[in-house]
Amino acid sequence: MAMLVANLSSSSFCFSTSRRFQTQKGTGSDFRVRRDVILSRASLRTVSIEDRDCTDSISSFDRRLTDTNTRLRRFCEAGNLESAVKLLRVSRKWDIDPRTLCSVLQLCADSRSLKDGKEVDFFIRGNGFAIDSNLGSKLAFMYTNCGDLEEASRVFDQVRIEKALFWNILMNELAKSGDFSGSIGLFKKMLTSGVEMDRYTFSCIFKSFSSLKSVNGGEQLHGYILKSGFGDCNSVANSLVAFYLKTQRVESARKVFDEMTERDVISWNSMISGYVSNGLAEKGLSFFVEMLCAGIDIDLATIVSVFAGCADSRRISLGRTVHGFGLKTCFSKEDRFCNTLLDMYSKCGDQDSARAVFRKMSDRSVVSYTSMIAGYAREGLAGEAVKLFAEMEEEGISPDVYTVTAVLNCCARNRLLDEGKRVHEWIKENDLGFDIFVSNALIDMYAKCGSMREAELVFSEMPVKDIISWNTVIGGYSKN
Repeated sequence: MAMLVANLSSSSFCFSTSRRFQTQKGTGSDFRVRRDVILSRASLRTVSIEDRDCTDSISSFDRRLTDTNTRLRRFCEAGNLESAVKLLRVSRKWDIDPRTLCSVLQLCADSRSLKDGKEVDFFIRGNGFAIDSNLGSKLAFMYTNCGDLEEASRVFDQVRIEKALFWNILMNELAKSGDFSGSIGLFKKMLTSGVEMDRYTFSCIFKSFSSLKSVNGGEQLHGYILKSGFGDCNSVANSLVAFYLKTQRVESARKVFDEMTERDVISWNSMISGYVSNGLAEKGLSFFVEMLCAGIDIDLATIVSVFAGCADSRRISLGRTVHGFGLKTCFSKEDRFCNTLLDMYSKCGDQDSARAVFRKMSDRSVVSYTSMIAGYAREGLAGEAVKLFAEMEEEGISPDVYTVTAVLNCCARNRLLDEGKRVHEWIKENDLGFDIFVSNALIDMYAKCGSMREAELVFSEMPVKDIISWNTVIGGYSKN
């Protein structure tokens, strides 16, 4: 009896539900509700004709939902962005799973296709999809990777993004584009949003603080790092050392270095290059010796910094020793190795060794030629410098501002007016005449060659003049 009552109760429920279902048929009700109703009635074997019709509709819906998402994901896996976007255009909201949209956005980001990414964004917003943290993260990443940092920032303003990875990427891209203030602003928003940071966050933001020479901001961040427990992290400490060195706080950098529980080759390289770049080449070279005594394996960055230190301190003997070490490794084939070695010999006055390195280079760049020309100019070898400048053109290597100023300085020192005029013609042909450094070098060359008329003409055509421009032309008149 009890079983009969239960069956009758279930039948009544299914009957009333079926009535509701019939009144809703064709109104766009949720197919999943209808499926549950049919399954419950099927267990009692009371499926009606209307239910059978709807079963076909549900099967078609499920098939369409699965097929559309599967096809889109397969297009994404194959890297076929064009087909994925075409299919998305003819799809309806209820055909698409938000996870599939994430896959399409990832493909747009990987392909750096801003046009297609914006079309997907339009589909998402036009169809009223809820943009949660996952979908918002993919949108922000797509815009960041495609170079539209303004839109990426807008997404960050609208959506709470939980993963530090996406914040770090946008902060880094803003810094790379030169928007250091925007990068720091995003970091402050990250702080107030309560997003958990990682060690890469600090590496990104210290670059912006150092580029803006914001010592106060960096010191405040240093304090936050110590409180948050990141002080013992090697990569964070390395970023902090680099920040202090770039802002000329050498003693602060040394203090952080000394307090590090673990130092790697990056830590030592930062200190060596920092000493050299801050005019303390001898200390940098002493630090290199300490590094060797500590048993740290050196790399290309170490050698480049040591060559620069030897060039500034004229320590050619140490430079030769490191050169010999480099020849026994694969480093000697690297352009950076050859260019800094060439510059070291040139600045130390050993033009023969510099020339030997230069001629052995398989791939000479504008940096290589400029170093050689500057070395010839320092040694008063004007003919060699002008000849090398002409060789650059023959080799199809375009001189830059530094090359041009180097050869003009050489002409000025040796009173080579005709050669200087030829360089001036080249400058006009290549639209470098409005660069203030080039213009100042031209004025100096003409003044020292006794041709004040040409010097005054260059001065008068300068769109911007600095104190060097005025001092050079005044000094020229006083001597002529």
